[in-house]
Formats: sequence, structure tokens, C-alpha cells
Amino acid sequence: MICAVVLAAFTGFQSPEASLDDPSTISRSFLVSDTGERFTRTEILIDKTTSREDLIHTCKFLAREDVQLTFDQLEIRRWFFGLLGRSRITLANGRIEFQDGFSQDFNAGGIMGFRSIRIVYSENADTEDVFLNTVEVID
Repeated sequence: MICAVVLAAFTGFQSPEASLDDPSTISRSFLVSDTGERFTRTEILIDKTTSREDLIHTCKFLAREDVQLTFDQLEIRRWFFGLLGRSRITLANGRIEFQDGFSQDFNAGGIMGFRSIRIVYSENADTEDVFLNTVEVID
């Protein structure tokens, strides 16, 4: 009996380092311009399905690439009067900051929450310059 409980506890265990590879909130594409420059386009999408763990995973993944996604205010609560439903992010006030010091603030949510925050940036593979394409908040 004890072995079954221990086995059940460890089957759901996943090493935090193993999960840093593919955050569900980040998608990447690789582009080549007409002049032959190579770019990596990164899109971060935070929406009503994003969990607290997904957000932590995303921040850790970006930090390894010298991109800081930080939050000044973050509220996570249940959908129906804070009592029922799945926990979700309802308020997010934060900033994305790049290694060259450029940063962009964003504010999303409130009482009714928000639909999504979409942050898109590109990195030149040859020069390692980073360009912010868009920060889009849909309430």
C-alpha cells in the first residue's frame, strides 16, 4: 500500500529543469529577409487559459535568453465571483525588458479579466539585436 502511494506521488513529478524547454505560451518562427538577414521571431501569448505555472515557466525560459518578463501586479482568481471555476489570471501589469535596456510596459485586466496579452519581438541572428514588434492587449 505504501509503495503504491509513493509511486503515485512520483509519477506526476517532473524536474523543473526538464520543463524549461518548450513553454506553451511561446511560439517561435525563423525568417530570412530579402537582404539575407536571419531573424528569430518570438511570440508570447498570455490568455485566459494561461496558468500560474505556465507564467512562471515562461519567465524562467525568457530569463535564460536575457529577456525579462516581470509583473508589478498580478491577480489570479477563480472565474465566478472568485469562488467557482478554474483559476485564471485576471489582472496583469508588467513589463518586458531586453538585454539592451529597452523596455515596454503593459496593463491588462480588471474586474472582468482580459482576453489576451500578445508580445512579439524579433532577434537578428547575425547581430543579436532585438526589436520589439508589438505589445497587444485585448480586454
